[in-house]
Amino acid sequence: MAYQSINNSPAVQTSPDEPTRSGNACLSCWCWFIQIAVWASICGLVVGIISETREVSYAYIGFLVCYIAYLITEFCSPTFSYLRHQKDNNRMYDKMGELFRTAPTITFTAQCYHYETRHHTSKDANGHVQHSTERVRINTHYDKMIMPYYSARDVSGLFLLDIDKASSIQKAFIKLHLQKEINFADPISYSDYLFHKEAFWQRNRYRDVHMDFHEFRDIPGFHTHNLVQIGDYHPAGVSVGLYVLLTLLTVCQFYKRYVDSFCVFQNYKIRKLISTRYNLLLPDYVQQYAPITPALNLTGSVMTYDSQNVGYCSSDYQVNVPTQEELDKAKQYENMIPHYGFSSVGGDAQIGVVQDLPNFAECNYD
Repeated sequence: MAYQSINNSPAVQTSPDEPTRSGNACLSCWCWFIQIAVWASICGLVVGIISETREVSYAYIGFLVCYIAYLITEFCSPTFSYLRHQKDNNRMYDKMGELFRTAPTITFTAQCYHYETRHHTSKDANGHVQHSTERVRINTHYDKMIMPYYSARDVSGLFLLDIDKASSIQKAFIKLHLQKEINFADPISYSDYLFHKEAFWQRNRYRDVHMDFHEFRDIPGFHTHNLVQIGDYHPAGVSVGLYVLLTLLTVCQFYKRYVDSFCVFQNYKIRKLISTRYNLLLPDYVQQYAPITPALNLTGSVMTYDSQNVGYCSSDYQVNVPTQEELDKAKQYENMIPHYGFSSVGGDAQIGVVQDLPNFAECNYD
C-alpha cells in the first residue's frame, strides 16, 4: 500500500471495499422500487375502498407490507445517517483528530444456544382437540472479550477536506464517507490474535449445542457517514426532521435528490496498527511510520502529530518477549501484515494508493 505525499490535493484513498458507482446504482434502483411499490399499494387501497370490493383486506395487507419495507429502507439509508451526523468543517477536523488519537478495539462475542421442540394442545370452537409443535431457540450462555494488546498507532496519512472542489461547483456540503481498517503491525501479533480468538472459541464452543461467534473491529466514536458543512450557507430544509416527515409521507426519494444537489462525495480511510509484543511508539517505529503518521491540512497549513498523540501503549499489559520458536512459527502470517509504502505520484488508481480522484465527487449514496 502506498501513500501520497503531503500537498494541497485532497487525500482520497482507494481500496477494494470502496463504494462503487454500480453499488450506488443498485441501491438507488432498490429505493425507487420500494418507493413506487408504496405508491402502487396506496392506489390499490384507495380503489378498493372506493369500489367496496371484497379484496380491500388484501389491499390493506399489501399496503402495510410495502410501507413497512419502505420505512425500513429509508431509515437505514446512508442519507439519513449523513443528516444525523452533520458538522461544520472545523468540528470535522476536531473529530478526525479525536479519531486519530483513539485506540482501536477488537471484540469477540459468543452466544450459545439450543433448540427445544414444544408441544401444544388446544380445542377449537367445536371442541375438537388440536395438536401443534414449534421449535424454539433457547439462549443459555453469552460471553464477550476485548482482545488485549500492548500498543497501537494510527497510520492514516494526510486528511484534507476537498473544500476547493465543493466551492468551485457551489456545493454547501461534503458527504464524507469514512472507512476503518484495523491491522496488525507484525506477524507475531497476528499469531497472538489467532491464539486469543481460538482460546475464546474453545472456552465457549461446547457450552451448548450451537454457538454464534462474532468479531468486531472498531474505533470508539467512529461514524461512517458524516455530512460536513463547508461554509456559512445552510440550505433550507436540510435536516433530520424534514427527512423523517417526508419519509412518513412517502416522498423521501425526491428529498434525497434535493439533499444530493448540495453535496459532493469524499472517501477517507482511518488505518490503525496493533502490536501485542512491541511498543510502536519507540523511536525506531516513529521513524518507520513517519511518512504516514496522520496529519490535518488546515487551510494549507499541515498540522502534524507527535507519535505519542496518535498512539497507545498499555502499562498494564504483560509483555512476553517472543521466543525464536514463536517468531519462526509466525512467519507463515507475513502475508497478512500490511506493508505501507510512500509515493508522491498520482496516476491510475491502485490498491491502497492515496490520490486525488476528481470524478469521485459524482458518487452519492441513497
